[in-house]
Order: sequence, then C-alpha cells, then structure tokens
Amino acid sequence: MTCRRKRPLDGGRLALLLGAIGSIASATPVFAQTPRIDTVAFVVDAEGALLSAKLPQLQYGIERALRRQRRLAIHDVDRRLALHAGQVPTARLSEAVGLLRAGEALLQKNHAAEARRRLTAAVIQLRQLLAYAEKAKLARAQFLLGVADILQGRTARARRQFVRLQIWRPGFNVISRYAPGKVLPLWEQARRLVHRLRGGSIVLTSVPAGALAYVDGRFVGTTPSRAEALPPGLHYVTYKRPGYLRVVAEARVSSRRQHTFRRRLSRAPGRARLRRLLARVGNRLGRSRVPAMTKLGALVRARHLVFLRRSATDRTRYAGYVYDAETGKRLSAVHAGVPAATDRAALRKLARALYVGIRLEPAIHVPPLTRRTPPARKHHPRSGKSIFGRWWFWAGLAAGAAIPAVLSILPESGPSCPSGFMCGRVRF
Repeated sequence: MTCRRKRPLDGGRLALLLGAIGSIASATPVFAQTPRIDTVAFVVDAEGALLSAKLPQLQYGIERALRRQRRLAIHDVDRRLALHAGQVPTARLSEAVGLLRAGEALLQKNHAAEARRRLTAAVIQLRQLLAYAEKAKLARAQFLLGVADILQGRTARARRQFVRLQIWRPGFNVISRYAPGKVLPLWEQARRLVHRLRGGSIVLTSVPAGALAYVDGRFVGTTPSRAEALPPGLHYVTYKRPGYLRVVAEARVSSRRQHTFRRRLSRAPGRARLRRLLARVGNRLGRSRVPAMTKLGALVRARHLVFLRRSATDRTRYAGYVYDAETGKRLSAVHAGVPAATDRAALRKLARALYVGIRLEPAIHVPPLTRRTPPARKHHPRSGKSIFGRWWFWAGLAAGAAIPAVLSILPESGPSCPSGFMCGRVRF
C-alpha cells in the first residue's frame, strides 16, 4: 500500500476552484432575485387607532426589525398613500433612473463626454426627487460622474466630485471596474481630505414637532434634535412623521457656526380614509379572517399587513399580527413584551417570531410523475375495431394456408403438349 502526500492548494488551483464555485452560484437561482413581498407596518392601540405619532421611535424600530427579513419590502405608509393618490412623480423617477443607466452604459463603451452629460442630468433630477428616489442611486450617479471626469483627464474636478460624495456618503463602496489605476488613488486622496475637515453641527426642527429626523439616511432622533460631528459641506436631511408627507431638504453644514433647519410638513392624502379602515380593522384584530384587510391592503398597496397593538392594561405588552391583504387571513399572532420604544433587541425578537411559521420562499413547482402510455393500436379507418377482429382477415389467412396443401396433392403429370406449341411447367 502506497501513501500519497496531499499537494498544497496553490494560487492557480485556488483560482480554478473559486471560478467553478462562482459559475455554479451564478447558474443557481437564488431567492434574492425574486420579487419581494410589499409590507406595511402599523402601531395601534387597543381600539385600532394609530400610535405612530405618539410613538414614532416604536414605528421606526419595528420597521427596522422587519427589514431583516430579506424577502420583505418594508414601505412607509405615508409614501404608499401618496402613491395611491398619484402624487409620486413616477414618470420623472423613471426618467432619472434611465439617464443613470444610459450614462453608465456609455462609460462602459468609453464615451466619457456623452456619459457625463447624461450623468449630470441624472444627478440634478435625483436631487430634486430625493423624497421619493433612493439615495444609493444618487451616490452612484455622483461617483460615475467623477469617473467620467477622470476619463476626460480632468482630475481636479473629479477629486472635488469625490469629496462631495464622501462628505454625505462616507461608506460608499467604490466601483472598481472603471479605470481602477486612476480612480482608486484619487478616491483615497479625497478620503484623506474629508478626514482632515473640521466637523460641524446643525439643529433640526419641524412643524409639527415630533418628526423622525435623518441626516444622510442616519437616524438622529425626533425633532427638535441636533446632529453633530458632520463634515462641512452639503448634507441631506429627511423629516418623517406618520400622517404627513416625507420631506427631504439639502442642508449646508459649516464648521464656523451652527445652523438651524426648520421645515413645515403637509398632511398625507387619504389619511381620513386610512383611519376609518383602521377603525373597522382594529375591533377585529386577532381573528382568523378580517375581510376589511383587503380594502386596507389596496389603499396602501401592500400584500402583508403587520400590526403591533399595545395592551390596554400594560403599556409594555404588545400583540403582533400578520395578515394577508389579498385574502384577509391571519398568518401569525405573537404576544411579547417591549419594555421601551427604543429596545431594538425586543423588537427584533418580536419581528422574528412573527415570521417563524410563514413561508416566504417562492414555491417550486415539481411536475407529477406520470406513467408512460403504450402506443395506440391501429384501427380500421371506417370502424373502431382492430383488423384482427375482422372475419375476412382470418378467412384470407386460412385460404392462403390451404392453397399449397391442395396443389401438393394434384398429379404432376398433365395433358401432353400439342404439336406446334411450346409448353412449360409451373411448380409451386
């Protein structure tokens, strides 16, 4: 018996192994590519009235906890109401996203000048629509704009573009497929410049007060609140309050003085209808089926409706429910304690328990096994019977078998051939 020593996994073999794993992973369908389930969460009291305005941090906490479920798309109820009322500029949003994609496609073909024009238009439109657009798309457009400047040889302008981006988005992941030898060193220079800047602070207020305040997508508290240690430059402030439309404003931070940014919030459309539907639903929460859930789901355009209802006797006890808006059926029910509105661990535990028994993965259709049917027998064209059941088939077969027997008993000698003729013999 001979023993072989295992060869070490060198760089070439490791690259081949990783390439094979990558090809298998790319060919395997994953659930992240499937459409997510639109979900809206409500925080209500024992009668079904909204508590989000009184406990905005609890509303923010349960939405954040539900986002850990990757198959769920958590939506803001006020934005869904605006979408239902037709106040969301979907056409302009699609145009801005189209400009971003067209600019990136031109960059891949090394058409930097034309790409820069498209990306500049995309940045302008996304900044105007930031209350409804994703901040990640604006950050991507700004980064690609800097890449276009680099490809045109304008490094100073590209460095300024990277500095603007890192002021409000320091954790942006660099896209390294475009000229990495030029982009990465310039990105590091911009990062060092931003790091040396002296931080400033701003005060955020709103009318009415008690709105959730975010700076560059980071939650800082309820208004009035203050955000500190911000690099001087342009930042994006978001105000959210249940029952009111979301407001996103540009705030310029200075390291020399503290500015106060105040915004007035307007009421969300459909708020009265939402409260009427919640009043009908609130008295029936906990039942196995609530027909009014279908109307509520159509109003907020959601498939799953999550309710967090506070107990009437103990304000730290909550009941959680998940309903299917298409059928009105209850999918799960959980009772748990939440000591404080800012207790993230308790909210994560509650959100995880809500979806323990709910199947979120798409069902895989497996066709049933079927027996292989034998080939059909040939039938007579005029009748449905087989030719083997016809009398003439067997009669002809018998006659064919009898002819040789009859001929075999006939005498071989026949009449003599007349003179003057040629005769032959036929033998069977």
